[in-house]
Amino acid sequence: MEKISQKINNFINSLDSQKLNNGILVACSGGRDSMVLLDVLVKTLPGMRIGVLYVNHNLRGDDSVVEESFVKKIITEKYKLPLFSHSVDVSEWESCGSIENKAREIRYNFFCDILKRENYGFIATAHHQNDKIETFFLNLLRGGGLESLTSIPAVNHDIIRPLLTVTRTQINDYIKEFSLEYVEDKTNSQPLYKRNRIRNEVLPIWRQLSE
Repeated sequence: MEKISQKINNFINSLDSQKLNNGILVACSGGRDSMVLLDVLVKTLPGMRIGVLYVNHNLRGDDSVVEESFVKKIITEKYKLPLFSHSVDVSEWESCGSIENKAREIRYNFFCDILKRENYGFIATAHHQNDKIETFFLNLLRGGGLESLTSIPAVNHDIIRPLLTVTRTQINDYIKEFSLEYVEDKTNSQPLYKRNRIRNEVLPIWRQLSE
């Protein structure tokens, strides 16, 4: 099986070299996926200009504080990379429709602002193969047509997703192999959002039917 590092290296080599010369901003939440993405990029792209993006949505009380502290410590002390962080004012969540959509809007507005201000070439997010499958089912629920089959693009203007051909199992294996530290978002296992229910209830049944 092709290693994660080789998959990412092949993906990076397919990108616009001129933009790549300006470097990559890595969106990092401190979770499994983004810590693997960051670690692989640092190890496989020596000399690459890499910065880290972090947004604290302040939606999980003390857990949000722990997460932010972890990210700031590991990025500055272990990886010694520039960190661009943003803490969302809790008032921004008042009277908003979908928290998921609002959170995404806040994140990407911040990401794009830093990209332009600091003159980086790309923003890398840690979406992986399982995310792509989950998004496909979400799009179907929303009434999506044939475009739902594409789900998440690997490259969308300045946004790149190097892990899109990598599975959650491969990510977990990488974490074990290199003893990576990460923080666990407890809400990922709770049926608060449709994506969680698809991940934890629908996909296990789908996999059984596919066997």
